[in-house]
Amino acid sequence: MAMIYDNDEFFEQYKRLRLDDTGLNGKMEEPCMRPMMGDVSGLRVLDIGAGFGHQAVWLKEHNAGEVVALDPSENMFSHATALHGDKGITFVHGYYEEQVFGEAFDLIVSSMALHYVDDLAPFFAKCYRDLTEGGQLIFSMEHPVCTANPTGYSEDEGGKFWRLTDYFQEGERVQTWFVDGVRKTHRKLSTVLNALMACGFTIRQVEEPSPLDREYPESEKKTDYFWIRPSIVVIKAGK
Repeated sequence: MAMIYDNDEFFEQYKRLRLDDTGLNGKMEEPCMRPMMGDVSGLRVLDIGAGFGHQAVWLKEHNAGEVVALDPSENMFSHATALHGDKGITFVHGYYEEQVFGEAFDLIVSSMALHYVDDLAPFFAKCYRDLTEGGQLIFSMEHPVCTANPTGYSEDEGGKFWRLTDYFQEGERVQTWFVDGVRKTHRKLSTVLNALMACGFTIRQVEEPSPLDREYPESEKKTDYFWIRPSIVVIKAGK
C-alpha cells in the first residue's frame, strides 16, 4: 500500500474529509459493506488498512470478540490509537504482507485500501491462509471504472460525465487528489475476481453501491457525482 497518508499535506485534508464523514465511505461504502458482514458477534476480525479505526470501532460496538486493526501509515496508526486506544481494539502499525498472526481470523475486512496494493495474488493468498475454514474476506475498493482513467469529470452542454478510457491497460495510475502524485493500481474487475478464485476463495457477493440504495435529497440527485458512474465495488469471498 502506498504511503501517501504519511504526506502531511495530504493527510490533513483527508482527515478533515474522513472525520467529518462527508466522503463516499459514509454515503456509499459503509451502508453497503456492513450488512454484508452479517452477525459479527464473537468473531475474531482483522481490519486491513484500518485508517482512523471507524470500521474497527463499529465491529467492537457490534460485539466482535477480538478486533485487530492494521495500517501501514504512521499518521493513521497514531491518530487511530489516540482516538480509540481505550476501546479494546488491538492496533498494529505495518504492512499486512509482513505480519504473522498466531491465530486465524473468522473475518477479514478491508475498506478502500486494495487499490493501493501492487500485486493482489500474494495478498489474497495470505488472506486465505489467515482465515479459519468457513471464514470470510469482505473488502471494498475503488471501482475499476474510476481507476482506469482517474482524471476527474468533464462537462459539456449535455452535462457532467466521466471519461472512461484505457480500461484494459492494467497497471499504475498517478492522479491528483488533494496533492499531486497519488499512486494507485488499476486492474479490471475480472482480474480481481479471478485472483480471488485462483487462491481458493468462493465469490459470495459482489455489490456496486448506487444512490438508489439510500434516500437522497432531490437537490443532491442533480449534483452528486455518485449518480454518474460506480464509485466503488464491494466483494465478499468465502474460504
